Amino acid sequence: VRTVAVTGPPDSGKTAAVAELAESLLQKGVPVSGFIQVGEFENEMKVGFRLREIESGDEAPLARLAGRNDGDFGTRFVFSEEGFALGRAALGRTAPGGVVIVDELGPVEIRGDGHMPSVLKAMQVPDLAAAVVVVRRSLVPSFLAILEATDAVVLDIDDLGDSAPETILHALAL
Repeated sequence: VRTVAVTGPPDSGKTAAVAELAESLLQKGVPVSGFIQVGEFENEMKVGFRLREIESGDEAPLARLAGRNDGDFGTRFVFSEEGFALGRAALGRTAPGGVVIVDELGPVEIRGDGHMPSVLKAMQVPDLAAAVVVVRRSLVPSFLAILEATDAVVLDIDDLGDSAPETILHALAL
């Protein structure tokens, strides 16, 4: 499966780029499954994330900032089962010939928790055309190793600017 890993620093436009890509693919009639994680802000500070399913636009809370040692999975966030359930449902709709988009995978998934079981299952859909996964820079090698990705392209959003959605689309080689 052609896998495009989209990476870059926090708040650099990774989510916006893959959301625009998803819209473009849907307009072309390409089946798209998966989700994006939209930041939640209070007083201009990111305090959490909501998971938005790409195809339906349905949303659910996913993570809320806790304290340094008060989060789940060794993080500073408390996670919501509602968000994980929506993520599982979204990835469960992955179709042959389609593209799966996952925004984003972090340390929780690299350890095999969170969304990772559903991502691995989605990646096994027969005749899956491609996958686009947003992943932190430091985790790209681990992520590609876990997927045993042999057809992978890594794109750093910092290098792409406004052309990011088009460049990702081109990298999918659809």
